[in-house]
Amino acid sequence: MMASRRSFIKTAGSLTVMFSLEYTGLFASGSKMNDPELPEVLRRHPSLSAWLEVLANGSVRIFTGKVELGQGLCGAIAQVTAEELDMKVSQVEVVIADTRRTPNEGFTGGSFSTENSVLSIRYAAAAARRELMDLAAAALKVPINDLQMADGKVSVKPDGRSMSFFALLEGRILMSEVRLPLQLKPKEQYHTAGKSVHREDFKKMIIGAETYIQDLRFPEMLHARTVSPPAYDSRLLGYDESILNKVSVLKTIVNGSFLAVICEDEYQAVKAQQQLSEKARWSESQKTTAAKSMPELLKSLTVVTHKVKTAPAPFPEDSNSIKAAYYKPYVMHGAIAPSCAVALYKDGLLEIWTHSQGAYPLRDIISRLVKIPPGQIQVTCVRGSGCYGHNGSDDAAAEAALIAVAYPGRHIRLQWSREQEHAWEPYGTAMYMELEAVLAKDGKIAHFRNSVWSDTHYIRGSQGYLNVEALLASPIERKKNPAGSGGYRNADLYYSISNQTVTGQTGVHYEIFVRAFCDSNGDGIGDLNGVTSKLDYLKDLGVSAIWLMPV
Repeated sequence: MMASRRSFIKTAGSLTVMFSLEYTGLFASGSKMNDPELPEVLRRHPSLSAWLEVLANGSVRIFTGKVELGQGLCGAIAQVTAEELDMKVSQVEVVIADTRRTPNEGFTGGSFSTENSVLSIRYAAAAARRELMDLAAAALKVPINDLQMADGKVSVKPDGRSMSFFALLEGRILMSEVRLPLQLKPKEQYHTAGKSVHREDFKKMIIGAETYIQDLRFPEMLHARTVSPPAYDSRLLGYDESILNKVSVLKTIVNGSFLAVICEDEYQAVKAQQQLSEKARWSESQKTTAAKSMPELLKSLTVVTHKVKTAPAPFPEDSNSIKAAYYKPYVMHGAIAPSCAVALYKDGLLEIWTHSQGAYPLRDIISRLVKIPPGQIQVTCVRGSGCYGHNGSDDAAAEAALIAVAYPGRHIRLQWSREQEHAWEPYGTAMYMELEAVLAKDGKIAHFRNSVWSDTHYIRGSQGYLNVEALLASPIERKKNPAGSGGYRNADLYYSISNQTVTGQTGVHYEIFVRAFCDSNGDGIGDLNGVTSKLDYLKDLGVSAIWLMPV
């Protein structure tokens, strides 16, 4: 089925479909389902137009709800598409997460992009190939077996007659749904996938061309800077307004303890930020501790204890057990460039450009923050310079949105300082672990106890976890995660041990510490330094000893 060109929005000789696909979780759910053997996200969004668009210049535009973080996602998508449609990689354009145009694929994280998005696009490209070949067979009046596809065209093998993809569509857009069975290209026929290809984006990075969110500029754009408090619970008591007379400040924004300035020139904004930082008065932090070390502090905090696993037999407290403790400090991601965002509020529409890892989740957070319906907020993801985990991109976008709403009609560019980036980004949480084991007579582990102290490891999209939410005159309450959110996800061992007791005290992955515990105490724990003994503990899992996570 194809829809008339008049049913869609014209842009630059192409047809672009606008999306408003609601987010309900890490992998957003939906009511429309397709064949259960297709990737989950494709079952939710089975329309070809959600993934693929044929352009007038002979190229193909692909839409992914994921974000390019430097992991090579766009290159993988281009290769897969080029393979299934027998095109050059240079003929494939990839559009990353954008609430106006792409499917809602939640966050980019957990190594799921290839498994979900890239595979979905491969199926969509194969479905597009099938429909284009059917159209060509009808238009050229030949059997499909007499046709071949190459470089954006379908041609007749015997006489060379051909039609471009765009001509076959006659100004319309593919509107069929991706359904199985689909004929995917056999591996032995690959010409692009699995091979090194030219990456035009690499060239832009190397020569310093405009590539990242930090490079983004708009006509008559204004520059903003925020003033951060000295501590999380510090509150703004006041500031010397007279110092702003020395700098051309267009507007000073104060909302509770959220303090920001807007200037015509970026250097002026930086100077105003520096002067306000020196002269602003803040309340002293009430969060003090007498702990001498971070492990001691972690154990002293008020915690919620989660019983992850309880052994059928009680732990023999008077036994001669083997004990060890491990500690992981808070870890800074250390992004190459400070977090940045651009926002524009005009005619009731809030537009945001960000290097967030989730366009739709961020839209919902900002909707709650600025009291604007999600349908009146557009979030466009742009590459960020350096992302090694959860950086301050969401925070910067939220702050830019607040500033833009307070000063409508002009693009507002907000960039954190280097100091703000390294002080206020969401650090990887610290962890403290206490492990204890008791051996049976045969030297095997009979009882194992694992206790972990950790804060949450997953806060994206959670209410109240952005820095600015706590600073507002009407703070947004932080919703606690009752499950501990990743603090003990590896505490329940893969090993087959009959009596395991696991508790999590929550306020990273640490399988490596468990292995280190077994290895360093190998003399006492049978032959755990040997591979055979480790496999013995895996025997009842029904899984391979080596597990490869998809990238």
